[in-house]
Amino acid sequence: MLLQLEREDHGPKGRQIVQRLSTLIREGHLKPGQCLPSTRRLGEQLGLHRSTIASAYQELWALGWLELHPGALPRVRMRGGVVLPVAPIQAPEFAWAERLVIPPKVLGLPVRSKQTLGMISFINLGMDHRLMPLDPCAR
Repeated sequence: MLLQLEREDHGPKGRQIVQRLSTLIREGHLKPGQCLPSTRRLGEQLGLHRSTIASAYQELWALGWLELHPGALPRVRMRGGVVLPVAPIQAPEFAWAERLVIPPKVLGLPVRSKQTLGMISFINLGMDHRLMPLDPCAR
């Protein structure tokens, strides 16, 4: 495999490697299952440190282009086609206004002290202000 980098491009060389290899795979020049050179060998060919090659290989692995296994050469991964949904996914409408409950304390209204039988009010339960002092947080 002959991989050429543009020396005039002052961008990261690892980024160029990722772009070139993903293009070669996408265009079919590198076939699924085909081995790529080791980080040491490709680094020697390109005149780059092997850590640059290793990070490019890791990024290609994260993008799904390569298979990486310890002690083995990197291989081009088999990729399936992208499956697109038949119709766009529509989220059902949710009636937020009907379900939103704002405690009277927040609105500045007096808190009802009277409760109906069997009702448990959690309105006065809140975080202890000593746990999270609001003045330093507001600053």
